[in-house]
Amino acid sequence: MIRHVVLIGLLSALPSSFVYAKDEASKGKATKSETDNLPSKECTFVISGTDDMHYTMLVAGKEVKSPDFSLNIPKKCIDDPKGTSFTLNHVGIALKAAMGHNLIILETANLDKVVLAGISQQANDFIDPATKNLILGHTKVIGGKESDSFKLPKNAFDPKKDYSFVCSFPGHAAVMKGKIVFVESAAKS
Repeated sequence: MIRHVVLIGLLSALPSSFVYAKDEASKGKATKSETDNLPSKECTFVISGTDDMHYTMLVAGKEVKSPDFSLNIPKKCIDDPKGTSFTLNHVGIALKAAMGHNLIILETANLDKVVLAGISQQANDFIDPATKNLILGHTKVIGGKESDSFKLPKNAFDPKKDYSFVCSFPGHAAVMKGKIVFVESAAKS
């Protein structure tokens, strides 16, 4: 009886948006309508944040650390109706208060302004509400073993402009940044 009360108490603490699988066979499988709106594999980017204050990414099958890589986005993603998605995985174990990371995509000309204005904005994931309009998209600040994602809509990027990605956690922008480069097609990994 006590086990059931504890289990019910735990379940009631779950967010109302939590989705339960109807049966074992459907667990972990997205429905057709869910996958119809996902960007193509070429327009989906996964970047990791580490406890040693770097972004890492697989490039041509090799792990590289920021700031030694650019994020190569195929030009076809700019006008892809399904958009472009970005996921940040914190692969470390440090708490977000000590070594949190976020991922911000913005025009390079606005990078310093956004990072400097965000230093005192811990409650807002180190993004100053006054500069949020300068950001194309961003994740929340995450700690070890956490993940967050965002999706940019079709035509969010102007291929004539210069874009970068950066972490605005205080002190991280020195090495946790890189350029976005628009390429004809994705590199083979």
